[in-house]
Amino acid sequence: MRILILGTNYAALKFGELFEKNKSNDIFSMFSHSKNYMDFKTNQDILDFCLANDINLVVSTQEDFTTTYLTEELSENNITVFSPSVDAIEISSSKVFAYRFMHKNSIPSAKFFIAEKVSSAMDFIKNSNFPIAIKPDNHSYQEGVLFAETLSDAVKITENFFNTGNKKILLQDYVDGKNITVWTISDGYQAKILSVAAKYRNNIAYSKPELISQELKNKIKETIINPTIKALMEEEREYAGILGFDIIIDKNENPIVVGYNSFFDDISVEFFTQNKNCNWEEIFESTITGTLFLKDIIPENENYMMTIREEGKINFFEAKTKTNLFRIIEQTDSVTEDLKEAELLWKM
Repeated sequence: MRILILGTNYAALKFGELFEKNKSNDIFSMFSHSKNYMDFKTNQDILDFCLANDINLVVSTQEDFTTTYLTEELSENNITVFSPSVDAIEISSSKVFAYRFMHKNSIPSAKFFIAEKVSSAMDFIKNSNFPIAIKPDNHSYQEGVLFAETLSDAVKITENFFNTGNKKILLQDYVDGKNITVWTISDGYQAKILSVAAKYRNNIAYSKPELISQELKNKIKETIINPTIKALMEEEREYAGILGFDIIIDKNENPIVVGYNSFFDDISVEFFTQNKNCNWEEIFESTITGTLFLKDIIPENENYMMTIREEGKINFFEAKTKTNLFRIIEQTDSVTEDLKEAELLWKM
């Protein structure tokens, strides 16, 4: 199979390495050190390359490519592309859209306010109980979510977001609880849960069999996942691809959505590319053709896994048991303060 991977993030790197293990694949990617390195400036460059090189599958790991109508342009030319449409991906590319969408469709989320200038943000800030979360509208990996502990912090963060070019920001009540991401794959009409990962400050991700109870998993599917997929479909925004649900589990075991992800994030992608029983080429293709749910091709990983981000590097650990996992980690330099705090929070 001839596969083009669009993206320069860690997820693109890991899927490139995964696909290259199959010697019958020819992989083209945007990493400068890759065997078949490609550099594209426009959608037309990508389209011309795919047509000239008989590309069988395009996998986009970053929203930058999808929000330019690339999925539509490739599909119109009969090129198989694994990426949501530009209308569907707005659920993850715009936090303002996502929170309005959740509010309209009664999907549990935190109290929020949308500000288009500093002065309009002040009303929410002055009446807030701190801390509060402040987020740029776009899915910015450079800025991300910041938490303000005081009024002066909130003003400073808000002003900085607008001064760096953000047209809208989202201010949200802080929700105390455990952070998880529920990773799903959807064909636009139904979604299947792939895995659940615990998250800590976007520096640590932890996955194990039954990280959350089956009862809670069912609750998340019934109150969050299914309503999201159904509402997108009803708006003619059918979401076909990977969709991650960032969720906080509060003290009463209620799941609250705080964001969506359009592809595996860098801190979690190892959990999927390490699964030797998954044929992701087949999974991606069957999602596009609508045959994914006729097959049982996504076996759950039964190992205990953890990734820890340190100084720009992501370290991956895996073991058959929790005891062995932590024994392996303790033999490295990866026992950070973040890890100690995460252990207490999650009672690992």
